[in-house]
Amino acid sequence: MSDVRFTSAADRAYRLLLRLYPRDFRERFGGDMTDFFHDRRLAARQQGTLGVARVWASAVADVVRVAAMERAGGAMALISVVDDDASVRSATVDLLSSLGFACAAYASAEEYLGSGRVADTSCLILDVNMPGLNGLGLQARLGQLGHSTPIVFITAYPEDRTRNQAIRAGAICYLPKPYNDAELMECIRSALARGVAPC
Repeated sequence: MSDVRFTSAADRAYRLLLRLYPRDFRERFGGDMTDFFHDRRLAARQQGTLGVARVWASAVADVVRVAAMERAGGAMALISVVDDDASVRSATVDLLSSLGFACAAYASAEEYLGSGRVADTSCLILDVNMPGLNGLGLQARLGQLGHSTPIVFITAYPEDRTRNQAIRAGAICYLPKPYNDAELMECIRSALARGVAPC
């Protein structure tokens, strides 16, 4: 990765994470974040090596992982992704895993319900339109089972009716596809801040 590409990517990621986790950054790194950004950019320009990228990625993962654990009461936050589109599942899990979250992915609502991980899930990223039990149906079923897992809905076919139904039933967000990483991370931050009430 070139100095310019690495520096640009680092800046975008750190600015996003600083916005989402300001307290965690200040507690872990202290002082003015401007100095922190400057030091990382300078290191990238001077060295531009894979080693720098690895150090940077490790620092990001550490901050986000600890933030997630704090919001999950000290346990690693598990984010479950339920979507019948394999490419969406893979891309979402890759993003979240790179930021230090524990992830599990399922191709259907039925697979998720039978996984044994429902009670462990701190945030559920859920497609609306799926074969079999759809996203809204899974939301209702979880409620019937006594689970209050925060849900982030994603859909390629956004409709006001389904959005209103999902939000009224307690969903954190309703994101139309394609969404950007910042939107998804903001929703996950809100979900983890809410937490999961005991069943």
